[in-house]
Amino acid sequence: MINSVTISTDPERAVIIFKRLIAAFSEKKIPWLCQENLPQEQFLPATIEKGSPEHSCFLWFVAPLMRGKIKSDDVLKRVGLLYEKESSLFRPEKVAAFSDVVVTAYLKSVGIRYKAAEFGASWVKNAAGLENYGWDPIKPFSDARRYRDIWTVLKVKDIFAGWREKILSLLTLWYEEAGFIKPLYGPPALDIHKLRVLFETSILN
Repeated sequence: MINSVTISTDPERAVIIFKRLIAAFSEKKIPWLCQENLPQEQFLPATIEKGSPEHSCFLWFVAPLMRGKIKSDDVLKRVGLLYEKESSLFRPEKVAAFSDVVVTAYLKSVGIRYKAAEFGASWVKNAAGLENYGWDPIKPFSDARRYRDIWTVLKVKDIFAGWREKILSLLTLWYEEAGFIKPLYGPPALDIHKLRVLFETSILN
């Protein structure tokens, strides 16, 4: 039998802490709040211009690979090598004509072996699903005002694949940071790391 636990929130403390974090971010006072050290910035292939269509496509294909047990730095390095090896794998209109077996082989060729077949299949399916959006991964977000709006779009399994809530929240964050989309309203998926921070700061207790 599991005892029930009562969790209380402290909205006033949350506002104080978030305001301090926003100020620190604006003034670049905290190293881990500065974007220079973000893996998606560090390991973006040199031939991709930030803010370009190629940039948005690169992030679109990388995000579903960010599962548990995977080191983001390592995956981004390897996917960067894959881009240098075969950049057409990051053009949705090209990938839609590939077989998942071919994409899986490419992933394995740069050392991405964990769930490679699953990732290969979702890579192709997510490319094909963009045909309805002019092959542009930003367009599914065009009518989204809240996080749940885009989740409703990408969770349709007969069109897209591999978009779990945490993965989608990551792609949303990347797109917001890069200026591809305006910040969405509503909370993203709440994982154990966010909960840990909320408890450590006594926003939750």
